[in-house]
Parts: sequence; C-alpha cells; structure tokens
Amino acid sequence: MKVICAREIDSWFGIKLAILVQHHHYNTKRMVVMNQDEALRGFAAIAQETRLRIIRALVTAGADGLASGAIADSLDGSPQRTSFHLKELENAGLIQSRREGKSIIYSAKFSALSSLVAFLMHDCCHGHCKHCDDAIALFAKCEGRPTGPIH
Repeated sequence: MKVICAREIDSWFGIKLAILVQHHHYNTKRMVVMNQDEALRGFAAIAQETRLRIIRALVTAGADGLASGAIADSLDGSPQRTSFHLKELENAGLIQSRREGKSIIYSAKFSALSSLVAFLMHDCCHGHCKHCDDAIALFAKCEGRPTGPIH
C-alpha cells in the first residue's frame, strides 16, 4: 500500500513549497522507514574502508556478533582505532553493542541495514516494482540467524 502525503519545505529563496512524498508501507512489523538524513548518516559511515569491512564482518557473524578485540585482530588495527570506527557505526545506527562479562560484543542492526537497501530501492520503476517490493520485505525479515541448514 502506498500513502501520498503533502509536506511543506523551505526553498533556497525562503518560499514555502508543498511537495508530495510517496511512502511505501510494507506488510511487516520490522520494516523501518528511513528518512534521507538517516540514510546519509548510514551511507557516510560505511563509505570508509575499515568501517565497511567491520559491517561486512558483523553481517557474516550474524546476530551473535563479534567481540571488539576479535574485530580489531581481524583488521590488524589497534584497539583504539577500531573503537573509533565502531563508535562511528554505532552512532550511525548500523550496529549495536552489549556487554558479556569483560567483553563488548558488537552486532549488525539488520533492520537498519535493510532500511538502507529499502531507501535506495523503494521507488524502483516509479514505485511499481513487485520484485523490489518483495526483496525489501524479505530483507526486513532478516534477524542475522540462518533460516535453513548451513552447508
């Protein structure tokens, strides 16, 4: 289902403009609608080589995540430098941390990552692409756990 709403914005010249914005509402409780500012923060965070490598490692690790020390070791980086990158990703809302004993475990926020994909793809073919809508809905279901046997 699509909902079209009007929103007022200020133009560069200080004139109020009303624009129509299309929003897709998917039949899933987990789909988070991401606005442009959130998307920009997310894409800016992963537009750096080390942070992109961290995100990919955390996606591979799934919901269990990885200890910050293991992440630093895999990057051949210092713990302080890795900590900086982890905080940048956490501030962008793409990862989360939890304490387990003396370790801090980081894991990907799969709902935020699927929202980034949805942000790019939701207007595909003028918002009328069933394949993209289906793919977005499937991404929104990912919880970082295998759904079938691991080979």
